[in-house]
Amino acid sequence: MPTVSDVGPLCEQARALMKQKKVSEARSLFEQAIELDPRSIPAFEGAAATAYAEKDFERAAAHYKRLTLLDLRHAQPAVNLGAVCNRMGDYAGALKTLRTAVSKDRKCAAAYYNMGIAHKGLNQLSMAVTAYKEAVRLDPKMVDASFNLANLLLEMGSFQQAVVYFEKALEADPAFEKARRGLQRAHDAKDESKKNQKAFGRLVDEELTAKNQEEVEYRLLTPKERFDDRTDLHQLAKETENLAIATLSQLHDELTPALQKMQHAASAGGETRNLGAESEALREAVMHFQSVAAAFNEKLAALREHERLMRD
Repeated sequence: MPTVSDVGPLCEQARALMKQKKVSEARSLFEQAIELDPRSIPAFEGAAATAYAEKDFERAAAHYKRLTLLDLRHAQPAVNLGAVCNRMGDYAGALKTLRTAVSKDRKCAAAYYNMGIAHKGLNQLSMAVTAYKEAVRLDPKMVDASFNLANLLLEMGSFQQAVVYFEKALEADPAFEKARRGLQRAHDAKDESKKNQKAFGRLVDEELTAKNQEEVEYRLLTPKERFDDRTDLHQLAKETENLAIATLSQLHDELTPALQKMQHAASAGGETRNLGAESEALREAVMHFQSVAAAFNEKLAALREHERLMRD
């Protein structure tokens, strides 16, 4: 009768079957491993991968959700769950999960990439741009991030930026023909926009201008676009405000008292072990403060990026 000691060999056999594209057989073995050990991370990873390969996204999501509870230290289970949520069209759920991933690993390019997809799915275009840019910054070779960002910028009318990111995609993968065609579209759109611009960059109706040089028609945002943009900006500003409050609270409640205790212990000529304890408390307070401050700075950067995009 199989026992917990058989879980490792079962997972190895299942992975070998996956390489042979025998997905259903591999799924059966991974599920056997889970029955033997309901806390086996490799078994759940394999079961989730087989479910994803079979396009059974609900089952894949259930396995990845379980993995987020079994593996609390790492960001990848949450990243994978967010990616599956995106595939299912649950963009709000994806963002919630992916923010958890970023809190565990702020250098996880895949988390920001999937956040870009989720923001785009929710029509939060400026925030999608910010997420994709962070993914590209963290991993310049992530071709899909550069490509998606370039297409989004092209859609938003930021033609020069679209050119830059299509070129980045081609730098990472010179054989990427879709990026090459996208680059040409961006150049064409940029050239076309120049034909319809006056010296100060305002878009005009050329036929109307030909009839009357005094009348100029500007390209305006639609009411829905204005509403969506205000909603995105309000959400971003609220998150930034909350982090600012948390940062000030951190200074008042933890960092300042820790510094005062350290100074008091030093001035009183306390024993080395007491100084060591106060030093450790101060170190932990500083680390917590730095984490909150980093999150605050990220939101500020997103606000600045939004402002810059509105000027482009």
